[in-house]
Amino acid sequence: MTQLPGICATEIEKKIAENVLPFIKDGDVLQLGIGGIPNYVASHLLDRKNLKIHSEMLTDTMVDLVNAGAINSHGKDFMDGYIVGSFAAGTENSMTGSIGIRKLSCSLSELQMIPESSA
Repeated sequence: MTQLPGICATEIEKKIAENVLPFIKDGDVLQLGIGGIPNYVASHLLDRKNLKIHSEMLTDTMVDLVNAGAINSHGKDFMDGYIVGSFAAGTENSMTGSIGIRKLSCSLSELQMIPESSA
């Protein structure tokens, strides 16, 4: 498996991420990508509850959030309780960990981008 190494945030990216964090509340639906900003944001959401994932890509940080109990994807109008994505990318350790996630759906990218399916 091709691995995607963890990407640390630069000082500027951390400042950007700090501006985003106050807007993310318990129960929100997240779409996280790759890079320093999403990794930094995710690493500061470990204390949140009932977060939901509806994203094109499933990443290491999402596995960390599931393991911390921050993500359960309950209460979504579409695929309630499921973490939805098209593909997974990250380190072998975390991607192996994602196999243990009980409700994981990988499907066509077109399905991920329908606005009605992310609520």
